[in-house]
Amino acid sequence: MGASVLMLIAMVDASLTQFVAPILWAGVLLVAGMGMAAAHRRRPVTAAPGGAHPTMVVHTALGMVLMAVLLVTMSSTHASTAHTHHGLSAAGLNMIVAGAALGYAAWSAHAARRAVRRLASAQFAAMGLSVLVMAAAAAA
Repeated sequence: MGASVLMLIAMVDASLTQFVAPILWAGVLLVAGMGMAAAHRRRPVTAAPGGAHPTMVVHTALGMVLMAVLLVTMSSTHASTAHTHHGLSAAGLNMIVAGAALGYAAWSAHAARRAVRRLASAQFAAMGLSVLVMAAAAAA
């Protein structure tokens, strides 16, 4: 639940107030997402840390990493295209990120349908929707 709150605060700040630079939010989300994934140990579902289902831990960690990429993509829309000599333009990168966001949203919908508890289902759906909204904002 704390990861979702962190993502929400980062989204609101990056889109409305920009009290913290988006690249700093991206760093916080990356560290939190990777830390969450690293701290999670492979255990039976009933013995997962804090009662969290392993799918939820992976989904949340991946969502945080994807949200970090979307924050960077949104904040660099006016950057120069000097890096295109590497074979990938900013538009190409945006297409890859949009595809990843769509894939994540589809996985979120699937996980929400399969979740047993309503709270877990709502969290899967909310995270998928938030990534889609950020991807749409990045594309605009």
